[in-house]
Amino acid sequence: TVGDVSSRITMQMTLLQQQIQSGAKTQEEYTSEVQARMKLDENLVVFLQQQGRSGDAALVGHRVALARAELSGEEPPAEPPVGEAGGERTEQEEDDDGEDDIDAELEAEDGPQDDDGEDD
Repeated sequence: TVGDVSSRITMQMTLLQQQIQSGAKTQEEYTSEVQARMKLDENLVVFLQQQGRSGDAALVGHRVALARAELSGEEPPAEPPVGEAGGERTEQEEDDDGEDDIDAELEAEDGPQDDDGEDD
């Protein structure tokens, strides 16, 4: 849910602030991580566009723009209005909520699981 995502982001931001303040992570390390993530996201935008997932591609593209603005010290771009990030979702995007992909990744990592999430 949105609340879960918001909580996770807040926790990650707090952890990052603590790492930088304690010296566990330098500004250079953080910058390098942002640049690496930005490159991955740029590739993800291309992939999503090739898959016909323009809405998701627009959201990831916005994330790239935010990272680019952060690194350059420029004003971040405005948030895309809800429902207008990439236009309407395609029929394929509505059918593919990503759960099958996530389940396949988890199964590959942890082995088969039954419906209650427990290992078989």
